[in-house]
Amino acid sequence: MGDLDFSEHVELPSGGQLRAHGGGATTTSVLLVGGGTRESRPGRWSTSMTWLAPRVADAVGSDARIAQVRYRDSSWNRIELAVADVRAAIAHEHDAAGAARSVVLVALSMGGATCAANVREPGVAGLVAMAPWFPRELPLDDLALVPLRVVHGQLDNALPFVPGTSRRLSREAVDRARELGGDATWRGLGLGLHGLAVRWRGRTWVLPRARAFARVLARDAAELAAEASSGQARATGCRERG
Repeated sequence: MGDLDFSEHVELPSGGQLRAHGGGATTTSVLLVGGGTRESRPGRWSTSMTWLAPRVADAVGSDARIAQVRYRDSSWNRIELAVADVRAAIAHEHDAAGAARSVVLVALSMGGATCAANVREPGVAGLVAMAPWFPRELPLDDLALVPLRVVHGQLDNALPFVPGTSRRLSREAVDRARELGGDATWRGLGLGLHGLAVRWRGRTWVLPRARAFARVLARDAAELAAEASSGQARATGCRERG
């Protein structure tokens, strides 16, 4: 499966960037949000999210709108900048072309934190997260406000000098969302590592179990997108009848 053709490129008012594929008239956008780095440096297009994009598009359908955000600064030590970039990307997708689109967020690693900080934004219809970083300092109770789907590799964890995030914290966040009445699920994936793909020597290398992760993430994103679209259709019908 080849890379997705991102034909639309946008400079966000926050300083981040967005690129999008298709679905100009669709009522739902799937926004892909990647991870971060310890050091402060200009953000890059996430290799994992770029690899995932065509698989999500295939699951969502031919009229899918798939967007991806690039942080102006990828450091989790300046996470407030990344949070603002995601907020600007959500606003763009929600308001694009004068349509009030629903936005389903699909996040990896630090992207879980930047999305969790934005679930109250208008239009957000759900969060699908792989190995999310959910530090307790964030307003994690907000995760109960939208459908939440988390998948975490069983070999992924927060360890010194090894990329990873805490399974315990991601599960705690899901449990808390459930306690608050939210629609939240957590799934462990055997032998799963942190991430889906990496760039090395000019090519993309797919990590072990990436395709299994992709099937789960794409399915969950498609289900939430379908629910958001049907909800908008029902609301439109009610307004027309009213």
